[in-house]
Amino acid sequence: MSRRAVGKSRGLAVLGLGSLLAIIGSWRLFLTGQSPVPETPPPAPRRLTRLEQTGARLYASVCAYCHGAKGDGFGLNSPNLAIPPRDHTDSAYMSALSDEQLFALIKSGGPSQGKSSLMPSWGGRFNDREIMALVAYLRSLNRSRAGHR
Repeated sequence: MSRRAVGKSRGLAVLGLGSLLAIIGSWRLFLTGQSPVPETPPPAPRRLTRLEQTGARLYASVCAYCHGAKGDGFGLNSPNLAIPPRDHTDSAYMSALSDEQLFALIKSGGPSQGKSSLMPSWGGRFNDREIMALVAYLRSLNRSRAGHR
């Protein structure tokens, strides 16, 4: 077989493989409705502000034990609690709370705002600036804003 014939047969093989992959991709799209290649890349994670970073550090040191490292309510202690910890990633719920309400919940505990008695008061451990940092971090977990649904 000549060099030209070998090159031509390789080219046909590559063309055939490319066609096969295109057909498989089309069938996947047809059967699942999902494109084999994402159409748009997921958004890059937003960088935390300095205040939010402080809140993240405080959250990891205390809040994550019940609310989870991701704020989803699945912390180490959550299986042992009679009332499940709040999911801080729930934008609908978190948007319904004002920053002042979140501040009071953290500083004075759940009962001060008509919430769970299992949510302790952290006013003796954190100063007002640290509590504001926690509020800012909570907002970053779900990108909610107070009073916006």
